[in-house]
Amino acid sequence: MRPWQEYCDSANWHEAANIFPLMPDDELQKLADDIKANGLKNPIVLLDDKVLDGRNRMLACKLAGVSPDFQSRNAEKLGSPVSWVLSQNLHRRQLTATQRAFVAVEAEKLFAVEAKERQKTLNNAGGKVATSETGKARDKAAKACAVSPRYVQDAKSVAEKSPEVAAQAKAGNVSMAEAKAATQPAKPHAEKRKNRNEPVDDFEEVRAVAIRMLNIGLREMRKTEANHSLLDSAKTWAQCKLDDRSGLAA
Repeated sequence: MRPWQEYCDSANWHEAANIFPLMPDDELQKLADDIKANGLKNPIVLLDDKVLDGRNRMLACKLAGVSPDFQSRNAEKLGSPVSWVLSQNLHRRQLTATQRAFVAVEAEKLFAVEAKERQKTLNNAGGKVATSETGKARDKAAKACAVSPRYVQDAKSVAEKSPEVAAQAKAGNVSMAEAKAATQPAKPHAEKRKNRNEPVDDFEEVRAVAIRMLNIGLREMRKTEANHSLLDSAKTWAQCKLDDRSGLAA
């Protein structure tokens, strides 16, 4: 086993561990402070000498100057690393349906890789994939993350159109509806409007632009405003206004 500090390098993280986003810096510091005061409660889990579970704990230990405990897993007994990581993390993270959908997008890619590897192994052995193993990777990922396959497809579409919006959705800053609205192209008649000062009668067009402005402003305010609860309440109020035609200009 290598020196423990080397496991802080993302090159030494298992690809399945990267399905979930890392903690924000402020939360990571809180975890580091807790580990420094109370010690590391759960060991870092390794698979094939790579961190499978515990990237945040690993980084927090580095900040705290605490040497972590490790636990190695047997690949054959573990089964699917992707399924294992999902089962370990989904229940202990309070994720929204939108966040789970984006987690499923990442899981889908790895489930597809696992399926190809199983097929290759069975082909070499002269067998074929069992019926239960031939399901679509997207459906498997959706089921594991407790969301619909269509929701996963929506998340994938948002990620392809705008990685920035997808990152905000993964962080829980925007809902799926907001993410989809923010990545929708302008309507043809809006592009043809020659006079930029001409009044806009299309409520949905105005609402989509307003949502983008709201989210951009919210991201900037989170950098300086310590009371995130206040920002979330303000966002909820603003969204209510945006959903009410009569309240849009109030």
